[in-house]
Amino acid sequence: MVADVEATEKVYSDFQITAVNAGGHSSRPRPDNAIYELTTALNRLAAYTFPFEMNEVTRTYFKNLAAKETGQTAADMRAILANSPDLAAAARLSAEPSFNANFRTTCAATRLNAGHANNALAQTAQANVNCRIFPGHSPEEIRQQLIGIFGDAKLSVKYVSTEVRSPIRRRNAKRWSRLRRSPKSLSR
Repeated sequence: MVADVEATEKVYSDFQITAVNAGGHSSRPRPDNAIYELTTALNRLAAYTFPFEMNEVTRTYFKNLAAKETGQTAADMRAILANSPDLAAAARLSAEPSFNANFRTTCAATRLNAGHANNALAQTAQANVNCRIFPGHSPEEIRQQLIGIFGDAKLSVKYVSTEVRSPIRRRNAKRWSRLRRSPKSLSR
C-alpha cells in the first residue's frame, strides 16, 4: 500500500493572455488575426515542457515509490534519483500525468474568449492559462517564461490570480517514521 501525504504544494497561478488588433470584416481576412495570434501562442505552450526538477519532498516520494514499483517504472524512478538524473527516464515517467505533475511546473490553457460576431474578425482574443508552479519559482518568473515561450511581443501576458505560497514543510521525524509503518498510526 502507498499513502500519498502532502508535504508541499505547487503555487496556483492564472495568467490572462491577450491578443489585440484592428479586427475587420470576415469577407476581407487579414494575416494579423487576433485569434490566430493567440492560438499560435497556445500551440507553442502545448509543445513546451518545463524543465525536470526535484526537491526533498519529491525525491523522498519517488524513492519510496520505487521500492513498491517493478520493472521499467521502478528502474526509471531509481534513475531519476541519481546525482545526475537520467532525463530519458524522467521523460518516460512523464508520460504518466501524475508523475509529470510532480517533476515540473505545468501550464495548461483552460479558457478562451474571442470575437463579437460570426462575420467579424476578432479585435480581441483572450485565453486563461492555469499554471501549477513548482516550489522555488515565482509567478513572475513563470510569466516571463510564458512570454518567451509565446515569442510574440504583441501579446499581453498578465498575472491574474492571488499568489498563495506553499513552502516545503519540514518533516516531523517521529510522525514520518510512524507513517512509514502504517498511515493509520498518525491518529495515535
